[in-house]
Amino acid sequence: MLSNPQNYDKRRYQKIASLLKEKKNGMLLDVGCGNGAVEYHLKSSCDFDFYGFDKKDKVVALAKQNLDNPNYIVSDGNKKFPYEDNTFDVVLCIGLLEHIENPHNVVKECLRVMKPDGVGIINTPNAYQFDLYHYINKPILPEKAIYYFTPNVLTGLIKRYGGHIDYINMSCFIPFNLNFRRIYVKFSKELKKK
Repeated sequence: MLSNPQNYDKRRYQKIASLLKEKKNGMLLDVGCGNGAVEYHLKSSCDFDFYGFDKKDKVVALAKQNLDNPNYIVSDGNKKFPYEDNTFDVVLCIGLLEHIENPHNVVKECLRVMKPDGVGIINTPNAYQFDLYHYINKPILPEKAIYYFTPNVLTGLIKRYGGHIDYINMSCFIPFNLNFRRIYVKFSKELKKK
């Protein structure tokens, strides 16, 4: 059974909305859109045209059905994104990077399809959290994850492909507070000096 977007962690989307406070309209790409939870939670606080893709056809169908939005398509983030360069004002990658076989491609493609004055946000579990929770034997990192990221590794990955870090929240040293289990990185294109 596929979950309904209302059931996702609302705090995550409140944080994302706060990071997008200077961008309230334009075109938004949700990389790994799943069932459309990003649009569901953000549409009341902004005026974006939402686009998204996911490699699972069932969740894309659910997103289209739940949100009455034909801009959700089936595509694989391990390959070139099916959009032109400099298309989107906002590119979001929420809870995908740790599950994808080629995170380098995802970051590179996010930057490629982002407009020069665009904003990107990546949200992923904080690998440093493993040490805090290991002591109480409660796994907090996704079971099906392929990669685990620390704030430094994620920052290096974004910079490697020409991104500039505008904000990073890596508050990971407060045990038992679920708000601190994830990394939020806001980034933009590194503008070349003329």
